[in-house]
Amino acid sequence: MKRFIICIMLMLLLGCVQACSANNQVAASEPVSELESQVGFETAVYILEAIKDRDYELLSQYAHPEKGVLFVPYSYIDYQKNLMFKPKQIKNFSQDEEVYIWGEIMSPDMIEMTIANYFDRFVYDKDYIFTEQIAINAIIGQGNSIENVEEVFENAIFVEFYDKGSVAYEGLDWSSLKIVMEKYNGEFKIVALIHASYTL
Repeated sequence: MKRFIICIMLMLLLGCVQACSANNQVAASEPVSELESQVGFETAVYILEAIKDRDYELLSQYAHPEKGVLFVPYSYIDYQKNLMFKPKQIKNFSQDEEVYIWGEIMSPDMIEMTIANYFDRFVYDKDYIFTEQIAINAIIGQGNSIENVEEVFENAIFVEFYDKGSVAYEGLDWSSLKIVMEKYNGEFKIVALIHASYTL
């Protein structure tokens, strides 16, 4: 079943990248090899499934052992404000009911949420596993927040799962999740989960 989902998403990915490139809607970063792109994409799908299922033990196995995972609610990466969790902490997310400060909505309003609430609002807020728009090392959704993933993670591969929003809201309710990965001992590990959406 997982292999079937990956095949379908790969086809969607190829179609999306070709369409976006034709319309100059995606700013691609440094090229990566076809093999690395495929392996990175497949890993991202497995990670996304773990997120969807809230399988924190499995998610912790994909987390970077040394750098941990940075959680970014609104595109712009800020190490002084965004929270980072190590694999051991992620493994115990289901038991953690502490309210954390994850960053700012609009200064000075802070995002104060439990891990469960944060995942519902800023990680898997849409059913990204079935999204029709996906990109590797390219940004589809751009709001008012500055995109700096390519500057901060120069040696990473990131996969963006983009939901275009609804007709009722004229697409203003779009959102996306970027899974950012770096190689560690020959395997892709998560270094950041970046949420993006329209902001005022």
